[in-house]
Amino acid sequence: MAIFGEALRELSERATYLYEEAGRYWFSTQPTLNRLAEDRAKALPDHEVDEAIAQVLRKDGESKDRFHRVFAAPDEPIGIDETRALSLVILGPTTPHAGKGVAKSAATEAVTDALIRCRTSQRRFRNTLLFVAADEAQLDTAREAMRRALAWESIGGDARQDKRVDKRLQDQLTQAQLADARDKAKNSRDGAVKAVRNAWSHVLFPVKTEATEAGTPFDLDHLSLQAKDRANVPGAVYEKASAKGDGIIKEAIGAQTFSSLLAPLWPEDKPHLAVSDLAEWFAAYVYLPKLRDRPVRLSGTENRHKAPIPR
Repeated sequence: MAIFGEALRELSERATYLYEEAGRYWFSTQPTLNRLAEDRAKALPDHEVDEAIAQVLRKDGESKDRFHRVFAAPDEPIGIDETRALSLVILGPTTPHAGKGVAKSAATEAVTDALIRCRTSQRRFRNTLLFVAADEAQLDTAREAMRRALAWESIGGDARQDKRVDKRLQDQLTQAQLADARDKAKNSRDGAVKAVRNAWSHVLFPVKTEATEAGTPFDLDHLSLQAKDRANVPGAVYEKASAKGDGIIKEAIGAQTFSSLLAPLWPEDKPHLAVSDLAEWFAAYVYLPKLRDRPVRLSGTENRHKAPIPR
């Protein structure tokens, strides 16, 4: 009986004209909602699916976590503003990354361009930017999940809030069918959001260049986010890049470390440094630590190499 029941469930999911309600099965001349949703998912244009994914990213970007700013799915990464405090750029679905390193990809090209240029001028503050991009393989999974979500929402969504909902079809459904469609629309949307968050798993950021030739201002480094439940993309990136993870983002700096960082930059003929100078150095130079946008703790400020860390 267990095998028979499983076969019926499988058949009701796949068959085009087999209906099921409250344990009763029958054939009809009209396609089932499952088949209708499958056909609608296949018919969705790619740009509409990608825009729905971008909307998920922008919604996640509203929760900045501990970043000063989040630029979610910008149309042109080179158009993002200069920022003196730690910020995150969530690249859109058209610029994914492949592999575990920094091999050439659409994402690394977009990141490099954004770090070099700010609109029509050269970008100054590179050390305040982290980027997160989709994994190329997982992006396909996210797109398929989003296709299913959009298809089911067109059948069982709220016609008062979404113009894509087929109100005419809803009027033809039984209450049981409509309830089932709404349940599948909700579950599909939840699955799509989770798939999108899991896909955005490559963190890219600038570091000191190892190249010997002139004209190379920085190299790119890479962190991988592990697949797990995530409340939002910015939170996952911050947790990975902060002291809880790989320590790319600094929330505290020791006095000796701070002194050694400033030694090659501090002119010997200047007894004091302006806080504005420190802020520009830490925001601009990729060989300095990436500081959080809140005050960073430093013990001791009594001599020339122990000055306050900028906010």
